[in-house]
Amino acid sequence: MVSQLPLIWVVNEDDEDVIFMQQAVSSLGNPCRLLVFPDCTSLIAHVSGLHAPPKLIVIDYFLKEMNGLELTGVLRLMPILNKIPISWLGEDLVLPSSEQLEKLGVNWCWPKPDSYKGWQEIMQRVCVLVRQQSFKRKNTTRKLESFYDAHT
Repeated sequence: MVSQLPLIWVVNEDDEDVIFMQQAVSSLGNPCRLLVFPDCTSLIAHVSGLHAPPKLIVIDYFLKEMNGLELTGVLRLMPILNKIPISWLGEDLVLPSSEQLEKLGVNWCWPKPDSYKGWQEIMQRVCVLVRQQSFKRKNTTRKLESFYDAHT
């Protein structure tokens, strides 16, 4: 039987980040499934046999092979993924305006948490959004906060 839980793809090279994300989702009662890709190449290879896309793709902006902007551009060229919501995570990420994010095809940008509690907060927000399927291109972190507050 295939799980009915929403699927989130995560592209992140940092093992500690991945562990924190997985533990945070587990502590929330596993309201969604995470499929982790350690690099851009493995994600792109996975897409070739894809039948059902994820509900959301979370990209660590500072990847070695290509950055979040470049990977987003590649994913937006793939018909099966060109409408899937994408969020970026990054340390010291200068957040673009909502208009720039919309042009880039990015739904949200979040600063990368520096603690397990921070990962729990972000993953709770991500899971709420995915379960509600409330994706709008113009959402930014501030709009995400108000949406999250209204739904908890």
